[in-house]
Amino acid sequence: MKRAISLIGLDQVLELSKATAVKTDKNMIHLDQLPDGTWRLIYNANMIPDFSKLKSMTIVREEDQKLTLQDIEEMSKSLDRFFI
Repeated sequence: MKRAISLIGLDQVLELSKATAVKTDKNMIHLDQLPDGTWRLIYNANMIPDFSKLKSMTIVREEDQKLTLQDIEEMSKSLDRFFI
């Protein structure tokens, strides 16, 4: 399954070649560019216990905080062509 992070508004797609869970007390998500130009996603195993169930990630800007969770889910559904 191909996975990528789309930077909407910047017209960039970061191809994920690896997703790695780490055990740490601190919740975190980190992107790391690899020598081949693809990206590795490193995340806390407690935060994302089953990566296969992750459908998408959405970053909400401060000025958009009036959005509800339902609004964000609807936006995500409209972006079906982007995979993460």
